[in-house]
Amino acid sequence: MRRPAFIVLAVAFAFANASVTSTASTESPDALTSRITHDLPGLRAHGIAMIAPEADGAVVLHVTGDVNTARRDLTARYGERVRVVPGQAFRPLAGPPCLAQRTHCGPVMRGGLELIGDTLVTCTSGVEARLNRNGEIGVITAGHCFRNGQVVTHGGMLLGPAGPSTFSGGVDGAFVTHSLGAPTFLPSNWVYYSGSDREHAITAVQSMAAEKVGQSVCRTGRTTSLQCGTITSVNATIVIGAVTLTNQRVVNVCALPGDSGGPFLSGGTFRGIVSAGNYVGSGSSASCHGTPFTTYSPAERIQSVLGVTVLTSSPLF
Repeated sequence: MRRPAFIVLAVAFAFANASVTSTASTESPDALTSRITHDLPGLRAHGIAMIAPEADGAVVLHVTGDVNTARRDLTARYGERVRVVPGQAFRPLAGPPCLAQRTHCGPVMRGGLELIGDTLVTCTSGVEARLNRNGEIGVITAGHCFRNGQVVTHGGMLLGPAGPSTFSGGVDGAFVTHSLGAPTFLPSNWVYYSGSDREHAITAVQSMAAEKVGQSVCRTGRTTSLQCGTITSVNATIVIGAVTLTNQRVVNVCALPGDSGGPFLSGGTFRGIVSAGNYVGSGSSASCHGTPFTTYSPAERIQSVLGVTVLTSSPLF
């Protein structure tokens, strides 16, 4: 079978991920809670204010809409372990939380969100950083996604122009400012990690010297969400069309079009930016390779080449 070349993980259009409902009776309360949380965009009519796993194995849903209708619909969808009760809407105590989706998550900017360029290339935000030369705040993503001067948006709202941006040598990285003029987005050290963890804090940057084969890492992105695996190489050369990237890290996880630019993490430690992978197919028909690999440019080198400092604390929260 013909072996696929490494392909950059930008996508020129967005496509929806289907929601799959499991009926497994062995599903834990935490897993059921995560599944309902993932489904929240399609459950807005019920006004779910809180999803809480209980010690007796039930998952309690607090709803602000009609309780009888919600009880009938939600029990039919998720089973008898769901307990529907009347509730009140919750209000944020600090920074406003984003909606339960990666495509509209303002006003607090973070990694793991969908970014769209003025050429309709779609990628993922990595982590927030500060440009060393003038203190501008912005987000790091992949350089092959957005070249210098390209305008980038999230959720239909302007972030700003990309730059500096590079896609050569040892770095596939770009900085997209969002601190010019009246800020549309507020800075944070958060990453949209998963559907139930959208304020995952970055507290450190990984040293290149400390990276080893066999270490566990995770990546998150707008297409395939959270994926975890292990490092299989810390000094790989990756050829992507006419571009050769050196000293790249390789991880045995899948990533698909649109995941480019997303962060690789270990807990709260930023490891690098998703660059390329060996998926099969293209566009909306792309799928994971049987032996998947994803590459990333290391965090320390990205900081050095772009001239930025990753935010490891939140300026406002």
